Amino acid sequence: MLSQIVQTMRMITILPPKAKLYSENEKLSIYAGTIKSSLIAYPYDYNYLDLLCQADNKTEPSRLFNTKLLEIGEKKTPYELEIGKDIENIPVCNKTYTDAQKKALINLIDNKYRLFYKLDKLLIRDEFQTNESITYLAGAPLGIKDSNNKHYLYNHFDFNVELSPLDNGKTKIVGFETGIILSSEGSESIENMTSVNFTYSVHFFTTKTQYENRWAKLTSGFTSNMHWLSALSTLVIIIAQAVVMGALLLRNVKFDFKRYRKMLDDEDDPLEESGWKLVHGDVFRRPIDIERLTEYLSGGLSLLFAVGLLLFLLALGIFDYIKEISLMKAFVYCFIISNLFSGIISGAFFHTIGTKAWKNTMFRSSIVAILPVFVIHGVINMIQLDSSITMHLIPYILLYAFYGGISALLFIIGFVYGLRMRQYEFPSRVNQLPRQIPYQPKYLNGYLVMYIGSLVTFLSFAFQAHTLMDSIWISHSPYRLYLLLFIIFLAMVATACEVSILVVYLYLAHENYNWWWISFYTAAYSGAYYFVYSIIYLFTFYKPATKIAVISFLLVSLLIGIIIFLINGASGFLSSLIFVTMLFKELKME
Repeated sequence: MLSQIVQTMRMITILPPKAKLYSENEKLSIYAGTIKSSLIAYPYDYNYLDLLCQADNKTEPSRLFNTKLLEIGEKKTPYELEIGKDIENIPVCNKTYTDAQKKALINLIDNKYRLFYKLDKLLIRDEFQTNESITYLAGAPLGIKDSNNKHYLYNHFDFNVELSPLDNGKTKIVGFETGIILSSEGSESIENMTSVNFTYSVHFFTTKTQYENRWAKLTSGFTSNMHWLSALSTLVIIIAQAVVMGALLLRNVKFDFKRYRKMLDDEDDPLEESGWKLVHGDVFRRPIDIERLTEYLSGGLSLLFAVGLLLFLLALGIFDYIKEISLMKAFVYCFIISNLFSGIISGAFFHTIGTKAWKNTMFRSSIVAILPVFVIHGVINMIQLDSSITMHLIPYILLYAFYGGISALLFIIGFVYGLRMRQYEFPSRVNQLPRQIPYQPKYLNGYLVMYIGSLVTFLSFAFQAHTLMDSIWISHSPYRLYLLLFIIFLAMVATACEVSILVVYLYLAHENYNWWWISFYTAAYSGAYYFVYSIIYLFTFYKPATKIAVISFLLVSLLIGIIIFLINGASGFLSSLIFVTMLFKELKME
């Protein structure tokens, strides 16, 4: 039964990927991405120190905002081929290396850097035999180190291209593999060599592999039945948890209303009001530090809409129908668009319950989401001076000034529009004097509630977070189960909403109307759990080789933790606000 469900889920696609068709003898070039290692989070540009053969037109016209951060970062290589035409031992270039270049090559090989070539947007894979099966890794090794600590540079690539022919004479590329060979000309170690000749061969094979499955060998670890079963079991637990929590909450609310109606109807022996009904005059009292709460809400909503929209488009497969665009650039565009809607909601919220300090709140809210990215990326930029992701100071500032300025402007437009909207009237008025809050049970201690609620939220996406970290930091294999990722994201947000609403109800049931901040923090600290887990992952699974790699990993994990903090906090608070409003609106009708 479970096996059938897994197979069905693996076949689900919303939009089929768009295949590019090629004619016989059509010429193609192989492109190269950054040189990356599973030991060091420190990518290098393909043209780094002129270590490898480069195409004649290696310099591209520079445009102000086509920076390393937003561009795909792929370079055209001198490796060319014609569809269906096998070639053997084609010379590419002859490289003469200085001592500094030799040292750089040795360092790259010691740290297991790999070359990431692409053909028709398909990442190259390297096949190697394990004890019982064949395993595929993304990319190709740069060289090898022998038992005598001598280093050798691979100087011949044997490219194998798999084709899926069609009836109209056209063909699709469904596989791209390489065999790395140390030719006789390159048999001298790097320590002793002065120059080396690079060559390559290309062989074409016909296969029955479907275009939709051309990534299957590279993503086999993520598309295996075990992965799907683990993900589905997580979803089942989340759904069961939602059903149980929702049923209990609904049962209690119905019981409260039933008791309230009985109190109104029974004139002879009226029951005394109790629970959340007693705080109707304080439940919408303005919380302390409403400006900061608005800032957190606006930043969280911007990121929630941006990440949700990006994952939705990825799940649709829409990027297969668009001219090449990097995920980073797509996220920036989604973030810019989301700021308009975030501004409208934040402006309307602040107009309803805020203070007169709307200008300062508006400007701070417009940068609260982008500021952590600017600071953390700046620190990474300083410590990785010769990495491919490093930017000079002026282009770095211009980049954030341009895209950050556009997003802030859209947010301000939305915020002003929200301020001009009709002020929302809460179901109950606020009393002039605040009601005294009775003694609260220990299990409603704010810190305990935050720790438990955030832990539940973190567990809803912990398995998927581990899988993504494996994909990004260790295997460098692309994670393409975007539909599953989108579902897990929705499950995380739903869990954040559930735990926040439950905690708010318990607070109100014990006559505690200070629910505003606790509704935000209950799920928000799942970001802190993620950061703690990333530290465990760092020393248990990743184990980088240098201090810079450790710092880079921790900085990226900190940034992701902040993003999760804002997204789940904003989701929990907004859902709790809607719940409380509906609850007391129903009470008013009664």
